[in-house]
Amino acid sequence: MSGIDPKGVGGELALQGQLLDVAALRHRTIAANLANQATPGWQRLEVRFEEAFRAATDEQAGGAPPASVEARVQVDQEAPTRLDGGSVDAERELVDLSRNSLVYQTLTRAAAAKVASLRAAIGGR
Repeated sequence: MSGIDPKGVGGELALQGQLLDVAALRHRTIAANLANQATPGWQRLEVRFEEAFRAATDEQAGGAPPASVEARVQVDQEAPTRLDGGSVDAERELVDLSRNSLVYQTLTRAAAAKVASLRAAIGGR
């Protein structure tokens, strides 16, 4: 079927969907850090995605978004460790939670706008 995009209409939202998935994973990770902030030995976890996404985008021709990049949850090696062995700073987590909430809201608005645009194109408006 020449002339038809193999990704189809759903491919238009693939990047937004992946970014929303990463934001949701980041939210769950921050929540786990907050829930375990007083747990002795709990090491702060973080979601690593942006660096891998940037590198994959740079590898694509013309800086096009990559088909897929995996987000990784890993221990934050740079977080200072307290005497009890834990490394969660509640204030930092709350700031990160607020920032991530704004990112998620922005992404959902962008996806909604894209869907509205597709609906208008399909409806011929």
